[in-house]
Amino acid sequence: MRTDIFGLAPRQHDMFGVPQETFDEPMTVEEIRRELTETIDLLRDAKVLPWPVPLMLRIDTMFPEIAGKLPASEAAELVAVYRLEMHRLRNKAA
Repeated sequence: MRTDIFGLAPRQHDMFGVPQETFDEPMTVEEIRRELTETIDLLRDAKVLPWPVPLMLRIDTMFPEIAGKLPASEAAELVAVYRLEMHRLRNKAA
Protein backbone atom coordinates (compact mmCIF):
# COMPACT_ATOMS: atom_id res chain seq x y z
CA MET A 1 0.00 0.00 0.00
CA ARG A 2 1.41 3.40 -0.91
CA THR A 3 1.73 5.76 2.04
CA ASP A 4 2.50 9.43 2.48
CA ILE A 5 6.12 10.57 2.39
CA PHE A 6 6.70 9.73 6.05
CA GLY A 7 5.02 6.31 5.79
CA LEU A 8 2.20 7.39 8.04
CA ALA A 9 -1.01 7.26 6.04
CA PRO A 10 -2.28 5.55 2.93
CA ARG A 11 -2.08 7.79 -0.13
CA GLN A 12 -5.31 6.68 -1.73
CA HIS A 13 -8.65 5.30 -0.55
CA ASP A 14 -11.38 3.68 -2.53
CA MET A 15 -14.78 5.36 -2.74
CA PHE A 16 -15.72 3.86 0.64
CA GLY A 17 -12.66 5.24 2.41
CA VAL A 18 -10.81 1.91 2.54
CA PRO A 19 -7.11 2.03 1.64
CA GLN A 20 -6.46 0.36 -1.67
CA GLU A 21 -3.94 -2.44 -1.83
CA THR A 22 -1.33 -1.35 -4.35
CA PHE A 23 2.37 -1.93 -4.73
CA ASP A 24 4.65 0.85 -3.59
CA GLU A 25 6.18 2.82 -6.40
CA PRO A 26 9.08 5.21 -5.97
CA MET A 27 7.94 8.76 -5.45
CA THR A 28 8.73 11.23 -8.17
CA VAL A 29 10.77 14.35 -7.47
CA GLU A 30 7.57 16.38 -7.90
CA GLU A 31 5.75 14.26 -5.30
CA ILE A 32 8.64 14.60 -2.85
CA ARG A 33 8.79 18.36 -3.38
CA ARG A 34 5.02 18.72 -2.94
CA GLU A 35 4.85 16.66 0.24
CA LEU A 36 7.83 18.40 1.88
CA THR A 37 6.34 21.77 0.97
CA GLU A 38 2.96 20.71 2.39
CA THR A 39 4.70 19.70 5.63
CA ILE A 40 6.35 23.12 5.86
CA ASP A 41 3.02 24.83 5.12
CA LEU A 42 1.42 22.83 7.94
CA LEU A 43 4.13 24.01 10.32
CA ARG A 44 3.84 27.63 9.20
CA ASP A 45 0.11 27.58 9.89
CA ALA A 46 0.46 25.81 13.24
CA LYS A 47 0.26 27.61 16.56
CA VAL A 48 1.49 24.50 18.41
CA LEU A 49 3.40 21.40 17.38
CA PRO A 50 1.01 19.48 15.12
CA TRP A 51 2.24 15.99 16.00
CA PRO A 52 2.78 13.94 19.16
CA VAL A 53 6.45 13.80 20.24
CA PRO A 54 7.25 10.29 18.89
CA LEU A 55 5.89 11.23 15.46
CA MET A 56 7.66 14.60 15.55
CA LEU A 57 10.97 12.85 16.23
CA ARG A 58 10.35 10.48 13.33
CA ILE A 59 9.58 13.33 10.95
CA ASP A 60 12.60 15.29 12.26
CA THR A 61 14.81 12.37 11.27
CA MET A 62 13.14 11.64 7.96
CA PHE A 63 12.67 15.16 6.59
CA PRO A 64 16.36 15.80 5.77
CA GLU A 65 16.79 12.27 4.42
CA ILE A 66 13.84 12.63 2.09
CA ALA A 67 14.86 16.15 1.06
CA GLY A 68 18.21 14.65 0.03
CA LYS A 69 16.45 13.12 -2.97
CA LEU A 70 16.04 16.65 -4.39
CA PRO A 71 18.76 18.83 -5.91
CA ALA A 72 21.23 19.84 -3.17
CA SER A 73 20.43 23.55 -3.07
CA GLU A 74 16.69 22.93 -2.99
CA ALA A 75 17.08 20.28 -0.28
CA ALA A 76 19.19 22.62 1.85
CA GLU A 77 16.62 25.39 1.55
CA LEU A 78 13.69 23.14 2.46
CA VAL A 79 15.53 21.66 5.44
CA ALA A 80 16.50 25.15 6.65
CA VAL A 81 12.90 26.37 6.47
CA TYR A 82 11.65 23.18 8.15
CA ARG A 83 14.13 23.60 11.01
CA LEU A 84 13.25 27.28 11.41
CA GLU A 85 9.53 26.48 11.72
CA MET A 86 10.17 23.60 14.12
CA HIS A 87 12.39 25.86 16.23
CA ARG A 88 9.59 28.45 16.36
CA LEU A 89 7.03 25.87 17.48
CA ARG A 90 9.35 24.25 20.03
CA ASN A 91 10.03 27.65 21.58
CA LYS A 92 6.31 28.24 21.91
CA ALA A 93 5.94 24.87 23.62
CA ALA A 94 8.69 25.59 26.14
